[in-house]
Amino acid sequence: MGPVIRQQERSSLNGARYFTDGLRAVMFFVTRPLSIADLEILDWVPLGQPAKTDATEKDQHAAEDTAQAR
Repeated sequence: MGPVIRQQERSSLNGARYFTDGLRAVMFFVTRPLSIADLEILDWVPLGQPAKTDATEKDQHAAEDTAQAR
């Protein structure tokens, strides 16, 4: 699934509407409990720096236009 901007939101199979920057959260489930110290961050996209896509840029421009119109 790629990015989906607010103005072109989609629906899931159960009818829930959504938009997304296209990024994913990945979790690995284990049978034993882990402590916070055992968590591992996968460096697919730098934390705090979401991937720039056409959809996220269009969404940002739309938000700026709305703010300027007020």
